[in-house]
Amino acid sequence: MDQVSGRMVWAAEGRKRDTVERFFNALGKQRCTHITQVSSDGAEWIMNPAELHCPNASICLDPFHVVG
Repeated sequence: MDQVSGRMVWAAEGRKRDTVERFFNALGKQRCTHITQVSSDGAEWIMNPAELHCPNASICLDPFHVVG
């Protein structure tokens, strides 16, 4: 989800690391370096690939899970 425009940029079935890896692989290494923030619920299956593929990104916990 693009947090500025609210536009969905990619979706796939599955709640596992492989699903997140497919997104970053489809995006490509160069575009991943331009990502500055990744919003997550704190799950390792999201955070670990994000840290690996997006070295310039800060991991931000989403408000729903922080409040929950």
